[in-house]
This record gives sequence, structure tokens and C-alpha cells, in this order.
Amino acid sequence: METKQVVKNSGHVIVNGGTDLSKQPIWIEAPHVYKINGWYYLMCVEGDTAYDHSEVIFRTKSLSQTFGPYAYNPILTQRDLDINRENPITTAGHADLIQTATGQWWAVLLATRAHDKTYYYTGRETIYYR
Repeated sequence: METKQVVKNSGHVIVNGGTDLSKQPIWIEAPHVYKINGWYYLMCVEGDTAYDHSEVIFRTKSLSQTFGPYAYNPILTQRDLDINRENPITTAGHADLIQTATGQWWAVLLATRAHDKTYYYTGRETIYYR
């Protein structure tokens, strides 16, 4: 019979604080793990929940090893775009990947529609991207 209990002293650190500790990132949160073509991918949010919000990814061949960050993180963010652009979508993050039956990859994520740069009439909305 399966008991689904935590095994004591079985854990290990797989990501230590962020993609690049020299940049003093604001915490990693909301982890999602995927196994794709023999690799394990760990996709997380990094950079607070405001304008610096971003989605980052790590990978490893074995769950017993540390996950290495992707060299071109973040994989999703708006923080490098002009804050004065027309109709901005901001605070993007908390993404999840979906592969369709035809093999297309999509992302579904949370973001906001800003007005006056960093103010929002509504909270976060669900957005998709392909």
C-alpha cells in the first residue's frame, strides 16, 4: 500500500536562489517540471511580481543533479521593452507549457494590461502565446 509520505533527509538543492546569483535576483517561485526528450526542465518565475517579473528555465539529465540555468534567461519578460509603449502587457510570468496533439508548443501565463506605466484597472489576466 502506498503511503505518500515525505522521505526524511532525502532532499537536495536543485536551484540555489536564481539564474545568476551575481545579479542578486529576487526569489524563484512557482516551479513547474517537464520531461522532454530525455531532459528535465524546471520552469520558474524570477524577479518579483511587478515590472521585473520574468519566466526562467533550467535543465538537467537527472533529477539527482543540480539544474543548470539556460544561458539566455529569461525566456519570457517585458522588462526590456519601452515602458511607454502603446497598450503594454506587463508583469508577465507564472507560465505553463502545453504541447498540442500536432506537436505545437504554447505557453499560458499571467500578465496585466497597464495604464500610466505601472497601474492596472484589473488584476492579472490569463494570456496565451505560441
